[in-house]
Amino acid sequence: MLSDCTSPEDKINSDIFKCIPKDMQANILKKAALECQDVIMKCSLLLLLIKTNSFYAREYGLMLVEALFEAEIKDSPNNRNNVYRRYFANDALPLLLSENSAATEKKILLSWLDKAFQYYIVIAFQSGKEGFRSLTSTASVPSSTCSKATRPWDSLAELLTLTAKQVKVWNISIEHFKSEDVLVQYLTSLKERLEKDYRKTVKREFIYIGTYVLLKLVYNYNGLIRNQEPVCLIQSSFADKPVVPKKHRKVSSNTSSTLSVAPNIQNGDKLMSTFKSACSVWTMLHSDSSYAKGFTEILDRLDYPMWKSSLAGFSRDRIVYQQEYKSYPVSTDGATESGCYRLQKACCQYALALHREACKEILEIITDDSVNSVKTCSCQDPPESQQPSIVFTFLSSPQDVFNHGVDLLIFALKGCLTRNPANITCIEYLCVLSQLHWPKHKSQLFDSIRSLVKATGKFTFTNFFSYIINVEILEEIAYLRTEQGGNVVLEIQPASSAKQRTVTRGVSRDAQEDIKAAFERQVARSSECVDHLVINFLKEKKSDIAAVF
Repeated sequence: MLSDCTSPEDKINSDIFKCIPKDMQANILKKAALECQDVIMKCSLLLLLIKTNSFYAREYGLMLVEALFEAEIKDSPNNRNNVYRRYFANDALPLLLSENSAATEKKILLSWLDKAFQYYIVIAFQSGKEGFRSLTSTASVPSSTCSKATRPWDSLAELLTLTAKQVKVWNISIEHFKSEDVLVQYLTSLKERLEKDYRKTVKREFIYIGTYVLLKLVYNYNGLIRNQEPVCLIQSSFADKPVVPKKHRKVSSNTSSTLSVAPNIQNGDKLMSTFKSACSVWTMLHSDSSYAKGFTEILDRLDYPMWKSSLAGFSRDRIVYQQEYKSYPVSTDGATESGCYRLQKACCQYALALHREACKEILEIITDDSVNSVKTCSCQDPPESQQPSIVFTFLSSPQDVFNHGVDLLIFALKGCLTRNPANITCIEYLCVLSQLHWPKHKSQLFDSIRSLVKATGKFTFTNFFSYIINVEILEEIAYLRTEQGGNVVLEIQPASSAKQRTVTRGVSRDAQEDIKAAFERQVARSSECVDHLVINFLKEKKSDIAAVF
């Protein structure tokens, strides 16, 4: 009667049993259950007894649950995905909750829900379908257990709605589980309800529903980035003059920010909306210390080895998006030591005004051959937005890491020039790096060059012809030595010169022609891949650049 009666023999036995009077059925099942030594079979008989005679739900329901929990403690104390917990969550609890006489106390009812909650969350986050296949290996477990385990989120939603009917003051219904957006709206209304009329039972509903929707959003988030290169969120725009964050800085609700995604990432729009919703729910669950405590306690009870790594990626991205940079983990596990996550860490360091540490990390990433695999020239980035907003970008590929890493170095160099406009070394490095995303940093670069020339009357760059191939920069520097440009002294050294500097004032006509030819050769190189030029420059000047900050 518990099975689907697939064989003729099963169907005959089931039909015979159904012909027996109800009271005799109950006596047979009770006697067989009490004498049975196999825990799963015993519980199956008790479950059938309750299913055919709801009158016995209160009397034997607690016995059934206790038998399963005792067996779990004895055989599988540290495994949430064991045969006893599966049977409890998938078969026993749904039936007991559907019987109005089953639960004697709300406290017991919520403790049962907690056990099932642990099981389904662990099942959901198991990699692939390994956990689901392991269910089918236990022949004594009813087939319904296996089918429900393969849809853990739906099964858990059903339990939450059944619990709501028993608790009475819970208003959640199966309609609320149609989509994550509907759940987030319901959670928001629950929070508003708590602010007006605080009740402990309603708070429990808020914490359970909030935890459910957050974990499902994180699950969906992980699914969207699975099978892609490591994906993470970075702050991709900084002020030219960074501001040191306050000690306990929190993001204002009216903070202007923009979220974008690199074009190579699949399902980018869905990724952004899922991430924003998850951050919103996280914020609600941490808007009160008691909510945060309840949420943390649920996570602690999961006690699942893969749990921390399942939540780790979202947690790091959330910290960046909500600008809680001080909370960013100092070290990460080996699986996340990609250039993408190292760049994320560097961005947090930079936002905390730890410029030297951030730039050292960037230089290590870009010059590390095992991480850096840039093979194609960068696409030209658009000019910076003039709107006063913070831009966050999801990225994943080595090319993305390289592009944004160089941008961070440029922001740091701009910061140095803000403090010391006459820093010739910073201007040299800015000339080289600005070529990558030209003309994104053009205005700042040319302003810095003109300010330096005005203050010193000359422009010095010892390796100018080794690294500058951008036509506009070449034209700007060439213009400086003309009468209209101010007859500025250019102390530059062509790559072909071994020792003698090229100085553009008081030199012979032949020397002037040599300088002109050198500029023309650089213009001819303008089609070269800037990526490789910048990488070689950073490798050669790695220690010198780090010393600037």
